[in-house]
Amino acid sequence: MSKKEVRNLLRTNHAHLPTIVTCLKRGRFLDALDLSFLLLDHPSWAVYCEPWRLLRKSIFCIGKTNSQVLHAWTIRKVYWNKLQFSLSNLPVIGKSMKSLLNKLDLCKLDQFNNDKSKLKSYSDVQLTIAANMGPVLFHESYHTDLFS
Repeated sequence: MSKKEVRNLLRTNHAHLPTIVTCLKRGRFLDALDLSFLLLDHPSWAVYCEPWRLLRKSIFCIGKTNSQVLHAWTIRKVYWNKLQFSLSNLPVIGKSMKSLLNKLDLCKLDQFNNDKSKLKSYSDVQLTIAANMGPVLFHESYHTDLFS
């Protein structure tokens, strides 16, 4: 069977794939991403090209550094690397997705380091402001006899 025949057979017999395609067409990229990951959570889907293609398209529509993409991959990384990506009949696109998904960890690390450095510089500024702050002086018109 050709790839096109397999794709058509899968789309006609399983509502999941047309649903993901519809989500992508309507701009519901997060829904497409969630459904693609959920579909591929079951290893029996990992041997077909179409679910991988839809996952890749979902990721590229949202952006590889999107926090939801990173989170979805992080919770699956260990068992997908042990199960889905170790299948002997994993299609070529599945192997390329393994490479893409594992590179997301580097994006996440860079993003974490950037956030950490921003946080550090922000706290340094706050400490500098607090350290340079002298006593607050009020004009005499603010003086009241409440505490006399």
